[in-house]
Amino acid sequence: VDRMGVERLCFARKTNHLVFGTSAQSVAAHVTVGRDIDLQAVYDYLYFHAIPSPRTLYRGVEKLLPGQYVTLDGQRIEIGFYWRADYSVEERRSFESYRSTFRALLCDLTRATASGGPVATFLSGGTDSSTVADTLTETRGTPIDTFSIGFDAEGFDEMEYARCAVERFRSRAHEIY
Repeated sequence: VDRMGVERLCFARKTNHLVFGTSAQSVAAHVTVGRDIDLQAVYDYLYFHAIPSPRTLYRGVEKLLPGQYVTLDGQRIEIGFYWRADYSVEERRSFESYRSTFRALLCDLTRATASGGPVATFLSGGTDSSTVADTLTETRGTPIDTFSIGFDAEGFDEMEYARCAVERFRSRAHEIY
């Protein structure tokens, strides 16, 4: 599987062979595998809204992780990684140094992405959307259009946070309930 996990490879280990395909459904459809539902996978899906790899919906069918391979040499199946992300820190720098480097990269990316015509962004008031709104406003040098969605349900409406961000960035707010 590629290093980012864009493509998928699912497989099932059988006595003397390997069944594989690009989806768990295609592997489970093989006569030697079957569609036996993994109840833990159902629980994972309901609880996490996803089934974490290597598990799939079907018992005995697995997914490879990003950067992983599977081989079969006669009777033995081997699973391993051909690539791992390097998270080591080469040099010790101050938090401020990392912060300013990250901020510069974020501004460069935003500038390149938002060059040209009109710009707008979704704004929930959370960290991610507020950072995008701030960076767009900074790189454009003018207020931008922001769109926020409110919910008439207690505990789910984040419009108050979005309005705080609108005030902070002086964006042209568009609210939809």
